[in-house]
Amino acid sequence: SIIKAAQFLKKQKCKRVFVACTHGLLVEGAEKKIRKAGVSRIISTNTIPGNTSKVDVSGILAKSVQ
Repeated sequence: SIIKAAQFLKKQKCKRVFVACTHGLLVEGAEKKIRKAGVSRIISTNTIPGNTSKVDVSGILAKSVQ
């Protein structure tokens, strides 16, 4: 899981841990739990609106349906 991976990386003395995902469906406090595990930043596409939605994929999707 992302939390276990982040904890492992922090134990290995990583200064910062970033998470990138396609669909940022962070439910039931998931974002808070991930950050508590040591993740500095979470970045996702805008396919699901939320705090982590940073990458706009609308152009790619529009091109694929033309």
